[in-house]
Amino acid sequence: MNRAIGLLLAAPLGGFLLEAFLGAGSFRLPLRAWGGTAAAAGAALLVALILGVPTGLALAHARSSWPRILTALPLVLPPAVAAWAWRGAGLPAPDSGAGCGLLLGAITWPVVALLLEASLRRLPQGAMDAARLHLSPVRMLLTVVWPHARPSLAAGAALVVLLAASEFTVPATFAASTIATVIYEEMSAFRFASAAAAALPLAALAMGAAWAVRRVPVL
Repeated sequence: MNRAIGLLLAAPLGGFLLEAFLGAGSFRLPLRAWGGTAAAAGAALLVALILGVPTGLALAHARSSWPRILTALPLVLPPAVAAWAWRGAGLPAPDSGAGCGLLLGAITWPVVALLLEASLRRLPQGAMDAARLHLSPVRMLLTVVWPHARPSLAAGAALVVLLAASEFTVPATFAASTIATVIYEEMSAFRFASAAAAALPLAALAMGAAWAVRRVPVL
């Protein structure tokens, strides 16, 4: 039964791969778009780590649930609304991949904070007390906290990169060239096979993110 369910769920993926294979020969590699995508993903990841890591550490010591709820609020905001709010405020348009990535990082950073906080809350209190007695703070961080938090940080980083790389509305609002806009243009011209071929790296990135998330003990 499990195998039958797995084959049923894999059917759309098989169709996608077949479509991508058929369109691979007619698809030109959009190096500029992939450069913009890499810049957007990198900028979003940088913002997410700068904001998410200290927030996650603070949330792990919070006794109330309100800080966690407030931290999650940016995730509720659709990226298109954030882009139009930016434009409505009269701010300089981030017409590059990196500029769009900064805006996307300001929306997705709670992913890193919440995963890190959930991981740190699972640290055994007894192990932490013993580490404080026998280790310096830096050594305790490297030998006790870091191995426990590393899978969560990797999963959070992978999700932020995937969300930034696959986001279409923000780059389209500011006319920035990314692979998501290329896919949309190919689909608008009814070149579905070519669009599927362009999306193959994003599919591989999604599989990598899923693998990283599975390694988080709290999940």
